Amino acid sequence: MKCFFSLLFILTASISSFGQDPNVTSIYDGPFEDVLREAKRINKPIFLNFTADWCAHCQKMEKQAFSDLNIAQKLNNEVIAYKVNAEDVDGKALISQFKISDFPTYLIIDANSKVIGKIKGFWKAPQFYKELQSLVAKPQNEPTAAKQKEGFFKRRRAS
Repeated sequence: MKCFFSLLFILTASISSFGQDPNVTSIYDGPFEDVLREAKRINKPIFLNFTADWCAHCQKMEKQAFSDLNIAQKLNNEVIAYKVNAEDVDGKALISQFKISDFPTYLIIDANSKVIGKIKGFWKAPQFYKELQSLVAKPQNEPTAAKQKEGFFKRRRAS
């Protein structure tokens, strides 16, 4: 009987790992503290996806960008992806901590919660991929296309 349960456990574990599609973005859904611990352990940055159920652009990003093969592979291989829902208690705390005011907003942070980069708003998949690529690979003080785009709009509004 003991052998049966051991065999059942091994079979269940192997089937669950087979079921994960590498072409779909894997998003961690446990406590944020666990994400920070795991990021330290495996030395990877964290991708925070700040979203809200009522946010149309957030839903559009989910369907168009996060289902893109290149984006899914980039997120699965180079960061720990974590979804932050604005309606959750934990989500509200993280929104406050990182001073998020617009949705969708995406942050790349290190294991000490230091912000490495930020992407705001809706992006088409190819442009989002390029921006994500630059954030994951860039030195921390280098400006990104999102920062340049943000600066451009601020300059245009001022004129």
